[in-house]
Amino acid sequence: MVSVSASVFEPRFYERRAQRQLAALAGIPVWINVPWGLTGNPASRPEVDAIWVRSGRAVAAEVKAHQVDAAEAGEITEKYRHLGFRELMIMAPGFTPSASRSLALTRYPAVEQVPFSPDPSEIAGFYQGGWQEGVPAWVHDALATGLHHVRFVLTQPTAKGRFVIGLPRTRIYHAGTITRAIGTLPSPPARVLWTPQRFTIPRDAIARGSRLTALGGYVAVDIDGDRMHRADHACQLKPGAGGCPHCLPRAERELRRLDAQIAHPPWTDVLLSGGRGIHAYLPDDGEVRGLVVAAAEAGARIDVSVTASLRTTIALPGTLHAANGQPVASRVRPAPGERPLAAAC
Repeated sequence: MVSVSASVFEPRFYERRAQRQLAALAGIPVWINVPWGLTGNPASRPEVDAIWVRSGRAVAAEVKAHQVDAAEAGEITEKYRHLGFRELMIMAPGFTPSASRSLALTRYPAVEQVPFSPDPSEIAGFYQGGWQEGVPAWVHDALATGLHHVRFVLTQPTAKGRFVIGLPRTRIYHAGTITRAIGTLPSPPARVLWTPQRFTIPRDAIARGSRLTALGGYVAVDIDGDRMHRADHACQLKPGAGGCPHCLPRAERELRRLDAQIAHPPWTDVLLSGGRGIHAYLPDDGEVRGLVVAAAEAGARIDVSVTASLRTTIALPGTLHAANGQPVASRVRPAPGERPLAAAC
C-alpha cells in the first residue's frame, strides 16, 4: 500500500460525502450546488455548495476537499460576505492553525469550522462483500472477452498526485480480477469505470494519441436528471439519502422521450447511475450511436460526450458510486420477453 495524504480527497467524491454529512447535521433537507443570485445566467452565478434554514435564517456551506489555509479562509469568508450570508459553515478535512484562528475571529459572516473525513470502511466493505452478484449477466459476459478497459477513480491521490489509475498490464476477464485489483489500490475507489467498447489492446485506452482498434460492444447513454430541473431549482439532499429525489423521475422521463425519438431500439439494460440519473446501454450495431447523437443534437438532454466517443468510460454496472453510497444497479429485472426500458420506466 502506498501512503497518501490524509488531508486531500477526490473533489467530487468529497463534496457529495460532505453534503450528505451536512444534511445529517442539519437534520432537514439541504439544497446543494445552488447558483446564488437573482439575475444573469445561472451557469455564471457564484455557486453555494449547500444551503439550509436554521432559526429562520439561511445558512451557507462551503466544502473543500483539502486542508484550508489562512489565505483560502480569507477568500471564502470574503465570497460569502459579498453574497450577503451572515452564517457560514466550512467543511474540510482540516484547517491550518492560522486558518482556524482567522475564522474564529470572523464575525460577518459568523463561521463554523467542521473538520470532516469520509470513512472508507463503507467502500471497502462493499467490495469485500458479494458485490459481484449485482453485476448484470451481460456485463459478466462482456468482461469474459478480456477486451474491455477498466480504470479506477481513487478517493485519495497516489504518492504522485494521481486520482485516476488503470491496469496497464492486466486484462480483466471477470469481476474477481477487479476485486483483487481494488485490494492493491492506495485508497478505496470512488468509482470503477469501464469502456463499453471492446478493444484489441484495452490498455491503450489510457494512452493519449494511441491508435485503437474498436471491436464493437455497447453504446452508453448517460442522463442526469439535474439537467432537467436545474432551471427551476437546485438539487436537494434529505438526511440519510444518497441522492436528489428530483433527479431520477426527470431522467426517466427523458429516457422515454429519447426512446421514442430513435424508434424504440433494443435496450440491453437500464441502470440507476448511483448519482443523478440513469445509465442505459444499447448494443453497438454500427448505427445506433449516430442515432442517439443526432437525437441529442435535436434536443435530447443527455451527456452526448459519453455516447459519441468510442473511448468513453462510464461506471461499471454493479460497482459502487462511493460519493452517494449507492450501487450502479439495474433499474429492475425485466420479465422474460419484456423490454428493459418498459420495465424500468
